[in-house]
Amino acid sequence: QKLPKRLAVGPTGNYVFRPKPAQKFVANNRFKVDEWEGGELQAVVLHPDVLTKLDLFEDDFAQIIGRYRHITHCVIKCSEQVDRASVHMSKQTRLNCQVSLSDMVIIKQADLKNCQQMKIFPFSDQNIPPGTDIVTTYIAPYFKGKQRCVSLGDRLLLNNIEFQIVQLNPANCGITVSETEYFTDDIVDKTKFEADQKSKCSYSDLGGMDKELEQIKEMIQLPLLNPHLFTALGINPPKGILMHGPPGCGKSTIGKAIATESGAYFQLINSAEVFQSMAGESEKMLKAAFSRAQEAASQGQPAIVFIDEIDVIGGKRDELKGETEKRVVSQLLTLMDGIEARANLMVIAATNRPNALDPALRRFGRFDRELVIGVPTTEGRRNILEKKTATMKLGEDVDLAKLAEDAQGFVGADIGQLCMEAGFQAIRDLKDKVDFEDTIPTELVDQLVIRQCHFREALNKINPSTLRETFVEIPKTEWKDIGGLEDVKDKLLKFVQYPIQYPDYYEKAGIVSSRGCLLCGPPGNGKTLLAKAIAHECNANFISVKGPELMSMWVGESERGVRNVFDKARQSQPCIVFMDEIDSIAKVRGNSSDAGVGDRMLNQLLTEIDGIGGKKNVFVIGASNRIDTIDPALLRGGRLDQIIYVDMPGQQARESILKASTRKAAVSKEVNFEAIARATANYSAADLAEICQKAVQVAMNDAISQQDFSIQKTVGEFNKKLINEAQLNEKLDQIEKTGLEFVINAQHFIKAVRQSRQSTTMADLKKYEEQKKKYCDADHEGEVNTNLKDFTFEYVPDQAKQEEPKPARKYQTLPDDEFI
Repeated sequence: QKLPKRLAVGPTGNYVFRPKPAQKFVANNRFKVDEWEGGELQAVVLHPDVLTKLDLFEDDFAQIIGRYRHITHCVIKCSEQVDRASVHMSKQTRLNCQVSLSDMVIIKQADLKNCQQMKIFPFSDQNIPPGTDIVTTYIAPYFKGKQRCVSLGDRLLLNNIEFQIVQLNPANCGITVSETEYFTDDIVDKTKFEADQKSKCSYSDLGGMDKELEQIKEMIQLPLLNPHLFTALGINPPKGILMHGPPGCGKSTIGKAIATESGAYFQLINSAEVFQSMAGESEKMLKAAFSRAQEAASQGQPAIVFIDEIDVIGGKRDELKGETEKRVVSQLLTLMDGIEARANLMVIAATNRPNALDPALRRFGRFDRELVIGVPTTEGRRNILEKKTATMKLGEDVDLAKLAEDAQGFVGADIGQLCMEAGFQAIRDLKDKVDFEDTIPTELVDQLVIRQCHFREALNKINPSTLRETFVEIPKTEWKDIGGLEDVKDKLLKFVQYPIQYPDYYEKAGIVSSRGCLLCGPPGNGKTLLAKAIAHECNANFISVKGPELMSMWVGESERGVRNVFDKARQSQPCIVFMDEIDSIAKVRGNSSDAGVGDRMLNQLLTEIDGIGGKKNVFVIGASNRIDTIDPALLRGGRLDQIIYVDMPGQQARESILKASTRKAAVSKEVNFEAIARATANYSAADLAEICQKAVQVAMNDAISQQDFSIQKTVGEFNKKLINEAQLNEKLDQIEKTGLEFVINAQHFIKAVRQSRQSTTMADLKKYEEQKKKYCDADHEGEVNTNLKDFTFEYVPDQAKQEEPKPARKYQTLPDDEFI
């Protein structure tokens, strides 16, 4: 029975009324910008009723806050022709507060002081006649005898000449009076000014960060712009935010966007520039940067100190060797503690090594809030691609959605590099048409576009920057490259693909999908190829780890290697971590003679697998042919609990392997793969691949010998004057072409099979069969528990259950004081 929205079922099963929703607060000082044709400079028009709500009168001065917290001041005019939700502005006023038509602005009362001095310079591209008195001709007619509200950075169009206010005293805004002095002894470079405007970064420039932007507005922008909310609750706003994530994910760009959107004073500290050669200079430089920000904050302007790569100056003191580095860390701690709780000053730090920071920096009262900037999702990468390619000349075949899917593990910087490389690929297409040293025709430049093929070529050249230390790739191996093993392929596909494509099913059932799988069985049957192929089929990144490569003679380095592998995998999810020969680092604990290195590595591996979590698309696939030596703790449920046995191929599988191994070669139709498969019983996939390799080698030897004989014969004919030079070259071209088109025939395969050998003995096969029965479950061809093989219980099917009558519900009305 569907309930009305006002009713709900209470804890005791009775109906209760839902509380009335709290009324959402709607700001009454936000207005939509409309055009004011022929409007006055430094003036806006509002409806008379709005003036009453804002406690303003006509000809009052008001503060206008536009995009990026750009502030200007205007005189208020009123008209009943204006909509109550709108404000009419001239083009010049919209320019001063960085808004366009239909944008929203905030209008507040303004308390302005008299302006004593003002520097107002014309832009450099103005046509001012030589010898003109700028003050008398342009400035005096507008300012003299009138009270005008002015703001730092305002652009004014005076007598068709554009000026900019570059300095005001004593404040950044004020009212011009008769005592105001004007200075016009310089010019403003308009090109540089407009370039500076374009270089400003806003939230709209950040692609693929919708979730992070919500956190930014809550953790950073809210305390900066509305500290009174925290004061009203009797708590202190946060002073420090630590942003960490992989390189190139946009941490520095976020800091600039925060400063732009909040209109805050932005003090950038590049950590590498802090250290000086003279004693005490490093601490002095750090202190000076904080002092400048605190001075701006003391004047009422929000201030941000942004420390890039803070791990350089904030490392763990017990690991630092130099005294200067230790003093800088101590100075940073002191400066963080010296920030007043109520000051509108925020310290933001960025790093890609958060665990390298001194723990004292990450405690409450310093960098107590942390913002993780991760690798963007597929939708996030598409959003970034749309922003990066907005000004690019793209062909109609460009599919950004497909590119976003294929760019697994790419961060914003990588996508920018991808777009640039695609542009280079498009330019390279011209090299056969023109000489780059000459002038390129305009019609060719107009035809130049970036197509999907250029992006594909760029993708093949670029690896994600965060993963270049660890070789991460999406393998090119496909299912068709692996013959046979259809049941194993199906199990692997469900193991990896289901958690990625159907996460809602696991969430609804309240269980965590399996994150670990172990491929076991005789060597040479394609365990590594299977792991690569499943990564390709699921479009997942692939990290291949060889167990012995992680071993180190230094204490702690082996465990760090394991931890770094999983850190990279979490950054590049969906990702498959393939650990070949996993038995080399996962032996039964207590039996090794390596001073405990193997035990510590195994403990770290167990911890990392347990820490993957259900929401991380990281899968661990191990491979081993010595499962009996692996510690049982690694094979329990929740770790490598899916044990899949990769058996020796049967006759049909052997035939598929032979065909897959030679599918790119020219094989004669006379070759009988079925006969070869019958003759090679108990051969592994590697043994069969070796037969194909030998057959190709024999065919190549025959082709090269035949080519050499043909060349000698042709040269002999030329020496005997039987053919001329032109005929010689023609015959040599034909011989060269024919030699590369050699065909592998039945005789080549017969010779290869006769020279082959079986790498796995029958005794070894018997041992592997025993391991399969012992370690694999019944679903993976293992032995069943004899005590439970006939298990069942009585039950009544859901369809057969009769619906029991429910007791009559009583109505319960909430008290009036519980309504909101």
